[in-house]
Amino acid sequence: VMVKIPNSNQVIYCGKNNTLLRSIDKGNSWEEIANGLGNASFEIIFDPVNPSVFYGESKKSADGGYNLYRSTDSGASWVSLTNYDCNLDIDASGTLYCWGWFFLYQNWDSIHLPADIQTASVNPYEVGEILVASDQPAPYVYLTIDAGSSWQETSGIRDSLGHARFYFHNTQRYVCKL
Repeated sequence: VMVKIPNSNQVIYCGKNNTLLRSIDKGNSWEEIANGLGNASFEIIFDPVNPSVFYGESKKSADGGYNLYRSTDSGASWVSLTNYDCNLDIDASGTLYCWGWFFLYQNWDSIHLPADIQTASVNPYEVGEILVASDQPAPYVYLTIDAGSSWQETSGIRDSLGHARFYFHNTQRYVCKL
């Protein structure tokens, strides 16, 4: 996975072969910085409000489990947050969301869901906008624009979306069915 830091034309992060790499010169040279992450395959996201804060999710840690990590120094060091298996998203305000099958948390507080969900995506350009997909009782996609206080069913998508992923680009919403 590769991440470019906003407002920087130079800094790029890349996860490769269980290692986190950083380039400060547009990818001309790389340094390993995954201190504290152990031997894990992982993805990273950054806080758009404070780009020196990163969150990492390991897909399989060295001990065989899953872990979530946080760095407050641009990836130089990491602290384990939890060993919970979930996906991470972050919105425009820097609010962290953790989701998995049947659950969604906002800064570790549970969010009321309209149905059992199989996938979710947080709009990184807006505060509190989330799309979730459910196959129970029927395939539906739900949208919230207030961080889960209220949900509305979206129209036009009525297909099994259990392994879909939603993407946002400014005001546009996209779905990729895997």
